[in-house]
Amino acid sequence: MVKVVIVVAVLALPSWFAISLGAAHGVALALVALAAVVLLVARVVRQRASHPRRHGGETTTRSSEARIETANASRYLVQLCTHAAKVGDHLQHGHLRGAHARPEVRGVEYSDTHGTLDLSWGRCVLDVDPDGLTIRVDADTEDHLRGIQDIIAADLQRFGHRDSVAVTWQPPRVQHDEEA
Repeated sequence: MVKVVIVVAVLALPSWFAISLGAAHGVALALVALAAVVLLVARVVRQRASHPRRHGGETTTRSSEARIETANASRYLVQLCTHAAKVGDHLQHGHLRGAHARPEVRGVEYSDTHGTLDLSWGRCVLDVDPDGLTIRVDADTEDHLRGIQDIIAADLQRFGHRDSVAVTWQPPRVQHDEEA
């Protein structure tokens, strides 16, 4: 907030001084200063929205899990992770026009038994065991948690439509972690 006040002072005061002297370009300078302030405020708002909420030195994380009982758990894990990696590449190169809002795919790591999707909205961790697939989603806001859940569930249900795969999420949990 201090940065905003300093920028306003540096940009706006000369403009207002020019207006008070009757300079014709003073109005244009004032508009430029106002536009710069609006852009700076918008940037600060975006930065705050992308960071986890903090409560007295703690980070708030929302988490939810789902379990799919299936003999094809490893296949679904690999398929979801390769799909996420491809979607991330397409988003980077602008190939998905008109797509619904999706988080940025920041990283994908996987084996036949474990996968991690690092997304701009949070993280999805997948683990295979002999009886099925466990999916855990962590996000900083409820909207991001629901968004990731919806995307993961839709993709898995599409991949597993022949097996009638259904993804049922457990109610979200809120966790407060002290920052190190």
